[in-house]
Amino acid sequence: MICYLQGGTMLCCRFAQAKPPNPTPVSKLPPCPQNPPPSGTGQYQFISIGQAFFRERVLFVNQPITTSVSNELIAILLYLRNEDRNKPITLYCNIPGGERTPTMALFDTIEACKVRTASEGQAERA
Repeated sequence: MICYLQGGTMLCCRFAQAKPPNPTPVSKLPPCPQNPPPSGTGQYQFISIGQAFFRERVLFVNQPITTSVSNELIAILLYLRNEDRNKPITLYCNIPGGERTPTMALFDTIEACKVRTASEGQAERA
């Protein structure tokens, strides 16, 4: 499973019926094909990159850690851990700082859930 946080919210699924959506602006993430087309239809089903990440148990955070961001991430980490304790969870961070208490709560959860972490870009302290 995969989750992508952008602006404090998880991106939602997007589906297309017959063909990929029109080209999106650079600021938006492109959709990913979810399933191969059924035989003879030639139609793909598309989902957001965030949903594709969530299926692979990959999280990407690109904003300061506030109370709401921390609570959302903690809930997602606990859900993924309880869903399957043997599958790894990976967290990619590009975090320009944040509040100290929510960051420590997130840190404790990351350790408890044995999350693999990687810094991509900034990794500022709270």
